[in-house]
Amino acid sequence: MVHQSIGTDILSEILSRATLQTVGRCRLVSKECNDLTYRSYFMHLHCQRTRTISGFLLASMMSHKHPAEFVSTDNNIPNIVSLRFLPGCARILACTNQGLLLCLNSRPKCHRIPEYYVCKPTTKEWQQIPNPKTRYFARNVAMMVLRLDPLRYKIIRLSEPSHLRNLNRKHAYEHCFCCEVFDSERWAWRQLEEMYFPYDEVLTSKPAISACGAFHWLTSEKNILAFNADDETWTMLSVPDAVNNKSYYLQLAGYQGKLACLRKERGREDCFELWVMEDYFGKKLWNKKHTVSTKPLQIEERFVSPEALYNAENALVRSYYDRVYFYKFADGSFDAVKLKNGHYDQGIFPFQSDFEPSNLRICRRFKNHPRQRPRRSLQRCNEFIHLLGLGCRRALNPTLMFIFLLLIFTLFCSVLDEQGFNVNVSL
Repeated sequence: MVHQSIGTDILSEILSRATLQTVGRCRLVSKECNDLTYRSYFMHLHCQRTRTISGFLLASMMSHKHPAEFVSTDNNIPNIVSLRFLPGCARILACTNQGLLLCLNSRPKCHRIPEYYVCKPTTKEWQQIPNPKTRYFARNVAMMVLRLDPLRYKIIRLSEPSHLRNLNRKHAYEHCFCCEVFDSERWAWRQLEEMYFPYDEVLTSKPAISACGAFHWLTSEKNILAFNADDETWTMLSVPDAVNNKSYYLQLAGYQGKLACLRKERGREDCFELWVMEDYFGKKLWNKKHTVSTKPLQIEERFVSPEALYNAENALVRSYYDRVYFYKFADGSFDAVKLKNGHYDQGIFPFQSDFEPSNLRICRRFKNHPRQRPRRSLQRCNEFIHLLGLGCRRALNPTLMFIFLLLIFTLFCSVLDEQGFNVNVSL
């Protein structure tokens, strides 16, 4: 074991000076390395020694704008994460563990068609990607980085077509969802087979949880939709019976790279439970990891609910006022962060990033994408007008063309009449 050979302190000193990419690879070496890198003191030490930031992006909507506020346990960090460098009014749709964001500009200046951007806020890099079938109403969007050198990422978009019910009798009483996948290597969207859900079961609108190479969404019937980003297949997972019964609050989360859920039981509003899925690729067993009491926090805030996990020892707890809390499991202490916008109704996105360039524009060069080349002008040259020497580049309306020819014919008849020719024209 690496932990027994060199010791935890030495391993912590080495990894706290490594890059995010190196830390991510070391998490796969052993369970001890994985547990070490998710501890509070290590994450705080790693952010101090390297140019990295770790926290959450809270998205909200104010006056038809979508500001995003970055919060962290270090209150001295300025608001260095901003989307003002993007054109238009950008809204966050998805976030990756490498600091890349997928944003949507729903109000572009030139036209009404929305624009999709992939960006890295810490380096202010951005790149526009092709649009999916925007006539479908997007329900859930997720993004995952598959490779950093060279960069490759995938975007999953679940949308609902205009017809809510399929005409086929087999799926007459089921919801139909279209699944589109964007691969940065192909630089194009592909539509997969449609997915069908029972009519009374819908997906929650909260951001997807990325764990074990798959995206996870919670349904209204307390099932979990899992989409594997590698082989592009989806399965339905279930929560344990102990979690499903008597649960009035259930939220998916990520815990040390594993799929987890935060659960509150009816009648026990002063605590919440943390359940973690073990053996994800095997039996998929759920294990209750912690039972966390929130009594110390409820002295100050009466109504609180856990939203996400910051690390193995802290959770982001939401209040119904203009603040959030980083709550510690062990001693019940917490750090309060007051929000500038006052609320966040567009999603909570875990955000961790460095300040190294991601080479977004090099992942696929512009000349290699025929769909990304500038479109040719839609102006066409009318051959007849071109022969007359008028130099008109736009195609004329057929009605205007008929009137134009009629005027020329009338002028020709009047010239013949002046020359003494008798021209009898009856229309």
